[in-house]
Amino acid sequence: LARPEIAVLLAYAKMDLFNALKDAKELDAPYFEADLLRYFPKQMQKDFAGDIKSHRLRREIVATMVTNSIVNRTGFSFVHNLKASTGMPEIDIAESYIATRDAFGLRDLWADIEAQNGRVSAAVQSQLFVSVNRFIEHYCRWFLAHAKQPVVLSKLVESYAPGIRELELNAEKLMSDTMRARFDASVAAMIDQYVPAKLARRIAVLEMLRSACDIIDIARLSKLPVLAA
Repeated sequence: LARPEIAVLLAYAKMDLFNALKDAKELDAPYFEADLLRYFPKQMQKDFAGDIKSHRLRREIVATMVTNSIVNRTGFSFVHNLKASTGMPEIDIAESYIATRDAFGLRDLWADIEAQNGRVSAAVQSQLFVSVNRFIEHYCRWFLAHAKQPVVLSKLVESYAPGIRELELNAEKLMSDTMRARFDASVAAMIDQYVPAKLARRIAVLEMLRSACDIIDIARLSKLPVLAA
């Protein structure tokens, strides 16, 4: 598609998702206060936090921020495709996206990829984003299938984020020989395209982290440390 066509589709996707989210009571949860505050300039966040949290358009602002995050990061068809394939409503898909984004610290990863502007080719940078988007889709489906309903985002993220960090930090020690070979080849290929080694390793380890939440669940049920599980 030409860029003007993509721009129109992005706009309609945002309007459609916003309309589906703006009346959802789930957006009133305290967990979304961070998104609410991010809508305003930093000085206002500091000086008027109380007023912002009681804003009359609080739900609409949160819906705008969540919509922008999802569509800007995953494209105009992401929510539509997930809804069609899972039968889940937009608010559940949005919550699964937020859980994935926050539990895996994807904002930092996106910032690292964006920092490569002018350092790597646009095609390489785009492929890094695509790798992250595939990971997001995997875990959106996982949370939609496994998260206890109704979802309490704060508890959901808190229950997985520490274990995810532990697995990510120790991932290279836990790899099988076959997985290690794939990991090293992936890292080398990215470094050859001028991707910094630290970023290349973090992108490559996403393949192993596809099992992270299953491992954490096994650890919890078996009363084992995450690394032992």
